Amino acid sequence: MIQEEDMSPKLKNALSFLIIAASITAVFFIAFGHQEFSEALNAFSKMNIWWVFGIFMCWVFYTFFDAMNQWFYLRDIGFKFSIGRSVNVSLIGFYYSNITPSAAGGQPMQVNSMRKAGIPVGYGTMAVTIRFITNQFVISGITLVMFLFNRQFVYEQLQGTIWIARLGWLLNFGAVPMVIFAAFKRNWIQGVFNWLIRLLAKTPLIKDPDAMIEKTSHVLDTYH
Repeated sequence: MIQEEDMSPKLKNALSFLIIAASITAVFFIAFGHQEFSEALNAFSKMNIWWVFGIFMCWVFYTFFDAMNQWFYLRDIGFKFSIGRSVNVSLIGFYYSNITPSAAGGQPMQVNSMRKAGIPVGYGTMAVTIRFITNQFVISGITLVMFLFNRQFVYEQLQGTIWIARLGWLLNFGAVPMVIFAAFKRNWIQGVFNWLIRLLAKTPLIKDPDAMIEKTSHVLDTYH
């Protein structure tokens, strides 16, 4: 007879599979049900195959170096984490970033994937944070340089909406000092989490706020 503890992992795996299958199905129908998709396929068929191959290889290199970022960090602090597993974590992040609003789901799912591989949440969060800081800094820097060298072109294209581009750049660059600042102001972050947990405790989402606060504090200690 199957015990309850044996059912739990199987049910979790089944639910994860169903969620992924449902999201892929939804994306498939949305994409193929839109007229612009057929136009995109038509344009794609006219592209030079070598340029397509070059684009694909650029993506492969990006994925590999993205994976190496977290692999070096985790190996450096003593965790046994294979390159293949690290690539898998990066691909999971890419997938969920593309199907969630504002690409907000990629990093949490990467941390969860590392947790399943035996990496504590605090260290997994730190690995994602390091990559996030470096990515944001590089993207913001490249964007600023390209804008300075192509100001006239940018103004001609955006015209009255240039303020959106400026706001987007400030938000992306501002995320870097905010994350670093949060790392050095642990008590402030703990206070915010405590407030959120107490607030959610009034709903069915959290049944034991004290246990959740203690668990959150442990994660923050590891991250800090």
